[in-house]
Amino acid sequence: MRCRDAAMAGTRSIADVGAGTRYRFVGPDGSRFPDPASRYQPDDVLGASEVIDPGSFRWTDADWSGRPWEEAIIYELHIGTFTHEGTFQAALQRLDHLVFLGITAIQIMPLGDFWGRFNWGYDGTACFAPDSIYGRPDDFRRFVQAAHERSLMVVLDIVLNHFGAEGNYLPGLAPIFTERHDNLWGDAINFDGEDAACVRQLAIDNALFWLTEFNLDGLHFDAVHMIKDDSAPHILDELAQRLQEVRPQRHTRLIVENSDNQERWLKRRDDGAPVRFAAQWNDDTHHVMHSCVTGEITGYIADFNPAEGRADKLGRCWRKGFSIRANTRSMKACAAASPARACRRLPSSASCSLTTRSETA
Repeated sequence: MRCRDAAMAGTRSIADVGAGTRYRFVGPDGSRFPDPASRYQPDDVLGASEVIDPGSFRWTDADWSGRPWEEAIIYELHIGTFTHEGTFQAALQRLDHLVFLGITAIQIMPLGDFWGRFNWGYDGTACFAPDSIYGRPDDFRRFVQAAHERSLMVVLDIVLNHFGAEGNYLPGLAPIFTERHDNLWGDAINFDGEDAACVRQLAIDNALFWLTEFNLDGLHFDAVHMIKDDSAPHILDELAQRLQEVRPQRHTRLIVENSDNQERWLKRRDDGAPVRFAAQWNDDTHHVMHSCVTGEITGYIADFNPAEGRADKLGRCWRKGFSIRANTRSMKACAAASPARACRRLPSSASCSLTTRSETA
């Protein structure tokens, strides 16, 4: 079913359906599948969806408006590995440790439900549902509220450049993918092709969902260099504008991860305030130092091989913030990969326990 067909299909009301009800959709061929926009998948991405009432949670942080960006000291946190239990509730119990450490902002790695028990979060398929392995949606709300009580900002990493394969039912409902662009992690998302309007709206709705239903202080957009869009405005420009308009009274910070190191997303007003995005996640210094310490010169580290000018590369990172100028990355390890999805994100690139990263405005 394409977007325009879905819009014409209308809606059907079902009596006596409330929070906690399990449900599936039935396709024209009789196939049964979970809601692609499910708010909760208690039995993983292949199981039935559960109706969630987002208004039942009582927020007590109405006075919280965030913190100035210059106060941000960010800790990247993976819910599954931050504690032995790997849950929202267990992570909540450790928030005071982060305060003692001097942290003022937590960046949560992606939560969209993924297939299986273990994942860094970058292969999610149910992009509106916090993964059930970490707890229920209200458990995440309690985590965010507890963080605000300790003056900690909470930023969530979301992925708009690809979907995981297992449990992704969107291609049967909308033109979610396109062959117009290449993507290192599989099929590219259709932001500028035929019937792309509904795909763009899906991305905007998803970002708004996480930001507003969980009272977050910002979003981090994973690998925006792989979000390909030749239309105007670019989906990131449109999305950032919408996010800034929804809560003008709050400090809402948007961060990009951009291996192309383009300055276009970091434009500033005359007073220094960001036009759209507050900062860029800067991997260059980490990658050069990682290669120095480990000797690794393969994969995505190949471009940062210190043997090819150790002092120059590291010095440029410290002096200018980046080792590689915009659009000069070679991606040597991926150039010969065939098919494209053979070049996957390596777990070590997302390790919050072994790496230190820096934010650069």
